[in-house]
Amino acid sequence: MAASHARQMESTGIHLIDPRDGLDTLGRLLRSNVAQVGVVPADWPKLLASLFGNAPPPFFEKFAQPAGEQQERILPLLEQTPPDSRREQLESHLRRIVISVVGHDVFASAGDDPSFFELGMDSLMSLDLRNRLQRELDCNLRSTVAFEYPAVRELADYLISAVLPAGMFA
Repeated sequence: MAASHARQMESTGIHLIDPRDGLDTLGRLLRSNVAQVGVVPADWPKLLASLFGNAPPPFFEKFAQPAGEQQERILPLLEQTPPDSRREQLESHLRRIVISVVGHDVFASAGDDPSFFELGMDSLMSLDLRNRLQRELDCNLRSTVAFEYPAVRELADYLISAVLPAGMFA
């Protein structure tokens, strides 16, 4: 039962504290003058997405963005890009998101336009990809978007034809 609860917490972004780390942290807190404190090892983007979906309250906006992830949203970036370079910019941005989701540069040794799943993406990562795209584009996407458009070019084609503002790539 405890293992099931731990898996459920992990799936929402709350991680267990390693016993040694917990004791070390407790020792430091007992030596401090802090009156109230909470220690939660959390994957903040995942936790906030599980609590608030695509729209975390303003107080949490900085926590909703994974550390090290490209801070610039794709729409303003595309609007500043010359029209003949927008598709290349979109595909480059999608690659950065996939790299962030998978956790390492999966395109360095991959072929021309590999499937996300050939790159090591699993079903949970595909939902993370979808959630990040929804946040960036302020839209709703089906949970199967990475399965239906399983490569950067296919996903870019879909976004251009069905999600991004009409005429942006004309």
